[in-house]
Amino acid sequence: MESLFILMIADHTIVDLGIKQQFEKWGFQRIEVVDHVQNALQSIQRQSPSLVFVQDNLNTQWEAFEMGLLIRNLQSTPIIFLSTSVYGDGQQLWLLLLIDKKDPLSLPYTEKALQNIVEIALDLNLPSRGNV
Repeated sequence: MESLFILMIADHTIVDLGIKQQFEKWGFQRIEVVDHVQNALQSIQRQSPSLVFVQDNLNTQWEAFEMGLLIRNLQSTPIIFLSTSVYGDGQQLWLLLLIDKKDPLSLPYTEKALQNIVEIALDLNLPSRGNV
């Protein structure tokens, strides 16, 4: 997994949820976290990511989806969106949405769901948490 490059476009939520650290536990060594569209495009020009992870509420939800579409037009990299929904009772639910060559896949965020969606996106098997 040393050769795979993961680009994360997000704010502090990636750190708060431990998502970057989870990728590191799985053995990914080339991870870049940027917080703006322009920085993401510069990163993509330097090296082609194997997977792009986008938080949908960077500045606006539209910016995140627009960025995802722009990246998809540049290359066929799988994209995972981290989205949030707030219910009427104020409860917040984080969702993962995979957009790649296959059908979109949406799962409530858990470490296991993240592992499953990354395995599907990259067509590989990650070490389970107990074996890391």
